[in-house]
Amino acid sequence: MQADFLRFLAAGGFNTILTLLIYQGLLFFISPEVSYLISYCTGLVYVYFVYPSKVFKAEKKGSGLVSVAIYLTSFFLGILIVANFSNERLAVFVAMVFTTAYGFIVTRFVLRSYF
Repeated sequence: MQADFLRFLAAGGFNTILTLLIYQGLLFFISPEVSYLISYCTGLVYVYFVYPSKVFKAEKKGSGLVSVAIYLTSFFLGILIVANFSNERLAVFVAMVFTTAYGFIVTRFVLRSYF
């Protein structure tokens, strides 16, 4: 589990930096919810290709789609937080705490159990 978690943090760290830069930059032009959606979709592409094979070592067909499905449910948790948090610049950080924990626990369980 420790190796999975370290790979998850490394891959997620890159994804987080990328999506944070996109989110914060877009806030100058569009609403927090739309900024969150666009940055999250960018991260979704990354998750599809990296998480199943590089983070959790699941090589079976369909594991990328499972990761995407989990990431999408995580999106809805995050968008609820962003939409209801009073400080739009800090909201994304609060959302990250909850979605990171959720993402690791659920993804690891599903990919280890079924793939």
